[in-house]
Amino acid sequence: MLHGTHVKTIDIDVPPDVAFATISRPDLWVRLPGGEPSTLDFRVGGSFSASGTFRIPDRPVERVEVRYRYLAIEPSVLYFREAHVNGELLSAALVSIVLSPLPAGTLLTYSEQYTFIDRDDAVAAARELEGGTRLMLYGLKAAAEALKLP
Repeated sequence: MLHGTHVKTIDIDVPPDVAFATISRPDLWVRLPGGEPSTLDFRVGGSFSASGTFRIPDRPVERVEVRYRYLAIEPSVLYFREAHVNGELLSAALVSIVLSPLPAGTLLTYSEQYTFIDRDDAVAAARELEGGTRLMLYGLKAAAEALKLP
């Protein structure tokens, strides 16, 4: 198993309530390649799931399913995430998202403690996770700023 932690921050040009409203709609900012409709129940004890198909040259097609279980909501979000590839558990993580007001928006701090289950490519998968997190946060920023009222 491979254990790790990463923390990412991003400034979003909207107030914390708009940032939170966007977080509550992961269907607006969580995307998987070849994605299919997701399910969402944004409340403590609720869940969100997304799935997609990765087609990478010279590698077998990977079917990915990600499930989130919400543990705490507002003013911050705490959730458990698990990822499955072709039906097998790839990784599990505890994620917190903290929103801090800034004079002209919100500072979002995303912290993830993850474990990759026994896989030969766990180190590469962890690098992909961190890169994917950056892309996901850019998507969240774009979605939040699109919701911003004039």
